[in-house]
Amino acid sequence: MTLKSGNLLHYREGDQQSQGGVGFLVRKALVNNIDVVRSVSSRVAYLILRISKRYSLKVIQVYAPTSTHPDDEVEAMFEEISTAIHSSQSHYTVEMRDFNAKLSRRCGDELKPERRKWTWLSPDGTVRNEIDFIMSTNKHLFNDVSVINTVKTGNNH
Repeated sequence: MTLKSGNLLHYREGDQQSQGGVGFLVRKALVNNIDVVRSVSSRVAYLILRISKRYSLKVIQVYAPTSTHPDDEVEAMFEEISTAIHSSQSHYTVEMRDFNAKLSRRCGDELKPERRKWTWLSPDGTVRNEIDFIMSTNKHLFNDVSVINTVKTGNNH
């Protein structure tokens, strides 16, 4: 749907409340550059954006099941991700995923302060975790990514 602002909102709700649901909010200036926007499932969607006459960017959005879900549901999600990756050609591919998992502590050249790393806040506001990540086929595609964790979206991420 096109919002009053001219921005585009594409989303697919989960099959059950708090069980999946993915989407994109595309800035008005980029809406005409969208070649494809598709939902593979309630957990996987993608869009392809023309960034020049020669190059395009595929953005895959994933909402992973938690560890309480059965293995077959996790395997189905990986199949859906594979479908999104192989469905249409693009020069670059970026996957943004709510992993619903915590990774071990990083070391090395991490420059972000703690307040710019967390992406999930517990309902009581006491626990903050970094569970959302961005992966790319080209590590030089991004030079600085930061979390804006104060935006109220009606979600916990």
